Amino acid sequence: MALKRLNEIKQIDISDWRFKLILSKVVKRARYFTDLPAVCYYLGNLKCVEAIEKVTYHLIERMEYYSPLQLGRIASAFSSCKLFNKYLFSLLSLRFTSLIDIASNSSIISVAQAFGNCMVYNFSLFNTVSFEFQRRVNKDILHTKERMLNTAHLTFSFKPPKEPPSLGELVELGQCFATAKYKDLSYFNMLSALLVDHVNQPEHFDPIMIAKAISVYNILKINDISLMEEVLKKVHIQPYNFPPAHMASILKSVSSMIPRTLKIYHSLTDVVIFAHNVGLSRPELLSLVMANLIKNSRKDRSEYDAPKLFEIITSKMNLDGESFNLFCYQTRRLMNKLEPSDFMRAARVMRRLKREEMTDVKLLNLMGLRLAEVSDEFNSHQYNSVITDLTLSGNIQGEILRSMWSKNTLVTRLNKNIGTQGDLSPC
Repeated sequence: MALKRLNEIKQIDISDWRFKLILSKVVKRARYFTDLPAVCYYLGNLKCVEAIEKVTYHLIERMEYYSPLQLGRIASAFSSCKLFNKYLFSLLSLRFTSLIDIASNSSIISVAQAFGNCMVYNFSLFNTVSFEFQRRVNKDILHTKERMLNTAHLTFSFKPPKEPPSLGELVELGQCFATAKYKDLSYFNMLSALLVDHVNQPEHFDPIMIAKAISVYNILKINDISLMEEVLKKVHIQPYNFPPAHMASILKSVSSMIPRTLKIYHSLTDVVIFAHNVGLSRPELLSLVMANLIKNSRKDRSEYDAPKLFEIITSKMNLDGESFNLFCYQTRRLMNKLEPSDFMRAARVMRRLKREEMTDVKLLNLMGLRLAEVSDEFNSHQYNSVITDLTLSGNIQGEILRSMWSKNTLVTRLNKNIGTQGDLSPC
């Protein structure tokens, strides 16, 4: 009761001797509490890290007896303090997965949030949580009844089937997935359909929830064009319904996923790709395309798939100075949006152009810096290919070059293998 009252007061000095006295008594009698997870929940809200660490043993000891609600409270406590205990989280995951059908929506979100905040990337649990929410939205009653029968021996399972999660709860779970960098496209496809319906409603529209959802899509790089267009349409028609901060958040997220483009660029890019695929990418055709690109770039500087377009063009013809400057300009603009395959294309183009005595040191250095930031997105062969091409494309700054090659896991692995073979070779 004392901890509950302290939670209601909120602003507590945890260094006060009276508070420490209460904590010492709580820790001493931890094994006798009938609802220890609730005690941990209050301790977590008060940021009592040491006290939670001391009662962790008792939580592990009784994990198999806890209900989903109690497991959710344990998860919330550890999430609030950003604490991680590998064995406890492993047991909590197994126990919660076995009882997920009878867990409340809030308990599921609490557990997913804890694993995300504590950086425990248990994708098996996230997959189970995602499937459970999708099933509840689809109201899979037969599966629910079957599972209720299988868990009928548990006293806390004698409850009616859980209600489908609200749209706000679905978005909240999406935020947990974004924190953990877990991308389940089936879940987000379902969420997109519900968000589009919500945006098109004349009443009961929640702009704050929409801003949170769009931020999740931006973090996970899920470019749902139809959803973004509906949201932008709503912002355009009813701007007075959006608080300024949330409108800014929505527009910032959408702008990084849907760049302003001209149809002419899509048409020209499609023509080049089609001609290349059917074997008709002749220099005469590509010269006309290049001339149109330069002509339109003077009027509008919209973005397009420059690495792919110029890779095809440079494979069949040489670039002049103006075309080369256009390639460098567009690649610099797209730098923060390039995927690994785009980096590979751009690096190949730069290496080809180096043979024609064309190089842009500024672009090479920018690509090197960006590679160091996103090296985790590449597999070892992709990364080795990109940095090899960039190294042969011009004079990159020494520090940037060393940073690029230091993260080349393929070379490190080969060196280890060569060293091992040398140790095993006969004298």
